[in-house]
Amino acid sequence: MNVNVAARQEILAALVKSATVIPVLTVERLEHAVAACQGAGRRWRAHAGSDLRTPVAIEAAKAMISEVPDAIVGIGHDPEPGRS
Repeated sequence: MNVNVAARQEILAALVKSATVIPVLTVERLEHAVAACQGAGRRWRAHAGSDLRTPVAIEAAKAMISEVPDAIVGIGHDPEPGRS
Protein backbone atom coordinates (compact mmCIF):
# COMPACT_ATOMS: atom_id res chain seq x y z
CA MET A 1 0.00 0.00 0.00
CA ASN A 2 1.22 3.49 -0.83
CA VAL A 3 2.48 5.27 2.31
CA ASN A 4 0.52 8.41 1.42
CA VAL A 5 -2.69 6.40 1.15
CA ALA A 6 -2.03 4.63 4.45
CA ALA A 7 -1.26 7.92 6.21
CA ARG A 8 -4.41 9.53 4.81
CA GLN A 9 -6.50 6.56 5.92
CA GLU A 10 -5.08 6.84 9.44
CA ILE A 11 -5.85 10.57 9.54
CA LEU A 12 -9.39 9.96 8.30
CA ALA A 13 -9.92 7.19 10.87
CA ALA A 14 -8.73 9.51 13.65
CA LEU A 15 -11.09 12.26 12.47
CA VAL A 16 -14.07 9.94 12.38
CA LYS A 17 -13.26 8.59 15.85
CA SER A 18 -12.89 12.11 17.26
CA ALA A 19 -16.33 13.25 16.11
CA THR A 20 -19.40 12.21 18.04
CA VAL A 21 -21.53 13.21 15.07
CA ILE A 22 -20.55 14.11 11.53
CA PRO A 23 -23.45 16.05 10.03
CA VAL A 24 -24.21 15.47 6.37
CA LEU A 25 -25.49 18.63 4.74
CA THR A 26 -27.75 18.51 1.70
CA VAL A 27 -27.39 22.04 0.36
CA GLU A 28 -30.10 23.09 -2.05
CA ARG A 29 -29.19 26.79 -2.24
CA LEU A 30 -25.56 27.73 -2.72
CA GLU A 31 -25.93 30.88 -0.61
CA HIS A 32 -26.74 28.71 2.44
CA ALA A 33 -23.67 26.48 2.21
CA VAL A 34 -21.16 28.49 4.25
CA ALA A 35 -23.60 29.37 7.04
CA ALA A 36 -24.71 25.73 7.29
CA CYS A 37 -21.10 24.57 7.52
CA GLN A 38 -20.26 27.19 10.14
CA GLY A 39 -23.29 26.15 12.19
CA ALA A 40 -22.39 22.48 11.94
CA GLY A 41 -18.84 23.29 12.99
CA ARG A 42 -20.01 25.16 16.08
CA ARG A 43 -22.30 22.31 17.08
CA TRP A 44 -20.25 19.25 16.09
CA ARG A 45 -16.61 20.35 16.11
CA ALA A 46 -15.13 21.09 12.70
CA HIS A 47 -16.47 18.21 10.61
CA ALA A 48 -19.19 18.33 7.95
CA GLY A 49 -20.15 16.26 4.96
CA SER A 50 -21.69 17.51 1.75
CA ASP A 51 -24.12 15.16 0.04
CA LEU A 52 -23.97 15.17 -3.75
CA ARG A 53 -27.76 15.00 -4.19
CA THR A 54 -28.33 18.54 -5.43
CA PRO A 55 -27.16 20.47 -8.51
CA VAL A 56 -25.20 22.93 -6.32
CA ALA A 57 -23.51 20.29 -4.14
CA ILE A 58 -20.02 20.52 -5.61
CA GLU A 59 -20.01 24.32 -5.63
CA ALA A 60 -21.39 24.27 -2.07
CA ALA A 61 -18.55 22.00 -0.94
CA LYS A 62 -16.00 24.27 -2.64
CA ALA A 63 -17.48 27.29 -0.86
CA MET A 64 -17.40 25.51 2.52
CA ILE A 65 -13.77 24.50 2.02
CA SER A 66 -12.79 28.00 0.90
CA GLU A 67 -14.75 30.04 3.45
CA VAL A 68 -14.50 27.81 6.54
CA PRO A 69 -10.81 26.90 6.64
CA ASP A 70 -11.02 25.11 10.00
CA ALA A 71 -13.71 22.77 8.71
CA ILE A 72 -12.93 19.28 7.52
CA VAL A 73 -15.39 18.85 4.67
CA GLY A 74 -16.14 15.41 3.31
CA ILE A 75 -17.96 14.95 0.03
CA GLY A 76 -20.02 11.93 -0.90
CA HIS A 77 -23.38 10.43 -1.61
CA ASP A 78 -25.69 8.34 0.56
CA PRO A 79 -27.37 5.80 -1.71
CA GLU A 80 -30.11 5.26 0.90
CA PRO A 81 -31.11 8.68 2.29
CA GLY A 82 -33.43 8.63 5.26
CA ARG A 83 -32.37 5.25 6.60
CA SER A 84 -31.77 4.85 10.30
